[in-house]
Amino acid sequence: MTIPRSAQTQCRKATRLWRVSHLCLGRIADGALVLDPYMGSGTTGVAAVQMGRKFIGIEREPKYFDIACRRIEDAQRQGRLIA
Repeated sequence: MTIPRSAQTQCRKATRLWRVSHLCLGRIADGALVLDPYMGSGTTGVAAVQMGRKFIGIEREPKYFDIACRRIEDAQRQGRLIA
């Protein structure tokens, strides 16, 4: 059985988000500020929002900045998912 490429990509994103949220941000107090100077597509920002942390991201590429903003806004609308 072959797993569709889109499903593989989603799985990698979910795994990366889990790693960021549990291994990195899990050690930071609720309400703390997370700074990501190389934001990329916003995975750290999504994890920060889901875990109740404040977030500042810096990205110089407009394409990735727009993607990150969209992902983080979606996460804010969903509310806190990870306790």
